[in-house]
Amino acid sequence: MDNITGQIKEGVSTRSSISNYCRHTTFVSQIEPKLIEEALKDEKWVEAMREELNQFERNEVWCLVPKTNEMNVIGSK
Repeated sequence: MDNITGQIKEGVSTRSSISNYCRHTTFVSQIEPKLIEEALKDEKWVEAMREELNQFERNEVWCLVPKTNEMNVIGSK
């Protein structure tokens, strides 16, 4: 119980989960680039993009396949 922060009715948050959350927020930038060229010049944005793609791979939520004429391409930001 000593590690629980906040209201129990709202769910349980431990200090370790909060520190883990804080590590991932370091990728947030004050300025969002309008173009991919701008984002690629910023080391923090490149790292954030890499991390997001790594999460897709780790969670096995996508796989890369060759495009066919019957497919619609889904863009991402």
